[in-house]
Amino acid sequence: MEPSRRDLATVLCSSMSRNGSERHQDDQSVAALSIVLTGARAAPSSDKKGLLMRALSSVVVLSLLFPTGPALAQGDLATSIAGTWRMVSHMHKEVGSDATSNSYGQKPVGFMTITPGGYAHYFFVADNRKAPASANFTDAERVELFKTMSAGGGTYKVDGKKMTVRYDASWHQMWTGKELSTEVEVSGKVLTLRTAPFKRAADGKDVTVVSTWERVE
Repeated sequence: MEPSRRDLATVLCSSMSRNGSERHQDDQSVAALSIVLTGARAAPSSDKKGLLMRALSSVVVLSLLFPTGPALAQGDLATSIAGTWRMVSHMHKEVGSDATSNSYGQKPVGFMTITPGGYAHYFFVADNRKAPASANFTDAERVELFKTMSAGGGTYKVDGKKMTVRYDASWHQMWTGKELSTEVEVSGKVLTLRTAPFKRAADGKDVTVVSTWERVE
């Protein structure tokens, strides 16, 4: 059945009734339809069916190339976090106060890599680590080196503003096989991760961990 101009008008009106980012994307569909409709008015009746069908096809293709709503937002976050990041800071913030502590020092050193394919890993160390006296580590040296590092990795997924990592490996083994979520914020070349509140083992206080990273590539 040949699509009528009323059908195409409905498509155009639906596109134009949206606002914000959705209308920005739909404007491209409207432009494509307008071009084809202009040709349809001037074309012989035998060619109009093909032109109108191409107009409808344009809407479908553009809607797939430029999705709107939550799916686009999620895709934007997943795209913006992919890359290699250098750690800038890592701190505990006490819930209900402004008190903070830097268990890895003022300038921890480390990197995090997040791939577009769904894998993530990180490794960082404190800024005050001391090298062992020799390659034959003592147990005390091993303990200090372990206490001043953090590492882990696995697969991840993005949902809204959260990134959830299923750990295949973790430096203390407690996270291995588990899923942990952090709130993600990207501003320019800076990525900030915030955990949900939890009780700190050392003193039982409710804290969140906030870490910031700077994009390397």
